[in-house]
Amino acid sequence: MVIDPYGRITAEGEINERGFIIGEPFTAEGQTLYTRFGDWFGWLMVLSLKALYILRDKGLYI
Repeated sequence: MVIDPYGRITAEGEINERGFIIGEPFTAEGQTLYTRFGDWFGWLMVLSLKALYILRDKGLYI
């Protein structure tokens, strides 16, 4: 199946049949946060978890 961003099926193949379908792909304009800034959000979460672990060991965080 080829489905557009609104959930509409634009092309589909037969059920339980081998084959190929031709449809118009969708590409978004612009960039996402990850393509623009990299993995900063994931690393921020890792650092936050490490900080909470250190605070817990020092008895400052329950």
